[in-house]
Amino acid sequence: MLNTLCLLWQDTKTRMWFHVGNLTQNQNGSYTFSYELENKKRNLEKAIEYGYTLHPTFPNKNEVYTSEFLFSAFRRRLPDRKRKDFSEVLHNLGSSISTDFEVLEFTGGSLNSDSYEFVRPVQFDNDKFELEFYLRGWRYYGKDDSVESTDRLKLEIEEDCEFDTDAVCVLKNSDKKIGYVPAFYSDFIKTILTDSCPNLDEVEFEFNALAPSHYKLKLKVNGVVSEDTLRKFDKSLLLCC
Repeated sequence: MLNTLCLLWQDTKTRMWFHVGNLTQNQNGSYTFSYELENKKRNLEKAIEYGYTLHPTFPNKNEVYTSEFLFSAFRRRLPDRKRKDFSEVLHNLGSSISTDFEVLEFTGGSLNSDSYEFVRPVQFDNDKFELEFYLRGWRYYGKDDSVESTDRLKLEIEEDCEFDTDAVCVLKNSDKKIGYVPAFYSDFIKTILTDSCPNLDEVEFEFNALAPSHYKLKLKVNGVVSEDTLRKFDKSLLLCC
């Protein structure tokens, strides 16, 4: 599995997500960060058109930055390990993670003060893919509900969503909407649903009643994609946002 996280930025006006950079933890434990300059649907250059400005810690868009430790600009986005309840916080999130990179991956490094989030790339192995993500919108749709091991979850394209033309909702037992696939994955999921991807009806999940709403329901989807889908999406990383 790639030890890389994609740094996304959201334009608060349009709610669109842009893939602006990549953070990698190398085999020796060091880190590299670089901006996403490849010709993708919403890369750094497109984000700049929508008002994005380069992170002040990384002012040169063409440079590959390196650090022995996690960059301080990203480390400050983690829960404070000095908190007495740090272990309890991770436990309530349902995780046994320990390294800074793992915590960043698990929490996304989100802050109320900006619109950044780290996400895992879609993982490809030839024509097979694997993707894990947390359900979005639980506090609006799931509310006081729960998801039991006997429940079945289904992914369904939502044609009339005014906020995302590629929206994919998550249904509990085929009829109750409990949230959405994160917008930065929805284009990919919509495409493979359209392709009638084998095994996609079998959505694995973990529900943690103690976790905050953003982390209550973790979903895992995998399957086989067509050659057309492989041509459309970048197999080495992610994101088709």
